[in-house]
Amino acid sequence: MPTKKNYVVCLFVLCFAFAIPTFANYLGTTQLGGDFVTTNIAEGPYGSVMVMTPGTGQQDNKSIASGFAYVKVDNLKFYQFPLSVSYTPITGFDLSMALPIIDMTAEKPGFGDLFIGGKYKLNNDFFKCAASLGMVFPTGADRITGVTNNLDILVDLPVEKELDYFILNMNFGIGFIDIDADNSQEIIKVGGAISRSINKKAGASLELMYQDGKNFSSLLAGVGVKYTVNSTNSLTGLIATDLHSTGADILFNLGYSKSF
Repeated sequence: MPTKKNYVVCLFVLCFAFAIPTFANYLGTTQLGGDFVTTNIAEGPYGSVMVMTPGTGQQDNKSIASGFAYVKVDNLKFYQFPLSVSYTPITGFDLSMALPIIDMTAEKPGFGDLFIGGKYKLNNDFFKCAASLGMVFPTGADRITGVTNNLDILVDLPVEKELDYFILNMNFGIGFIDIDADNSQEIIKVGGAISRSINKKAGASLELMYQDGKNFSSLLAGVGVKYTVNSTNSLTGLIATDLHSTGADILFNLGYSKSF
């Protein structure tokens, strides 16, 4: 029977569960810290943190983001320090790139895998939606996972609907992990969240993320917060746990974003 050790894959918080000995299962569909967007200060911040949102920028928007993520599984601890940049060449189409620094119990710190992706806003009169395509290049995470580390392709369809008292976010995704490797697999992901602004500066969310693959499954439940410092600077936070008994005891994430 496989033991619970050395794994993580969530995103961003992005998040999988445990059945293979690798922290790769809590690094998620996008690198942590890669989706922190400044909201309209007149409305107050809303939207999910762990579940991908369909929001995109205006033409020539630029942003840089960083943060800190911590995952604890029994006595194992995992730290991630992501750095990401994004650019909007045309309104409704975002390009992003992220590279994390990873530190784990009994391992020396080093770079993880490079994420490059795009998100395109889809026109819909009933709800907001977007299509996202990302690629994760094997630039370092294999020293953590201990298995063959090939290219990953990640496809997501995030949607958002404004209701009377809160915002509903959902995301449907599939990941093709370690393509052409013996350990390759497909990951199915479904996430949902409700959120609302508390005031013009702060907002909060309740979130669920389910992921299922050939060797594992996970169900993360968490609480997210967003805080708008000013029109160009924002903060996000998330605390979550895997409801599966073999999953992460705690996942904690803080992020900072600055737009230009």
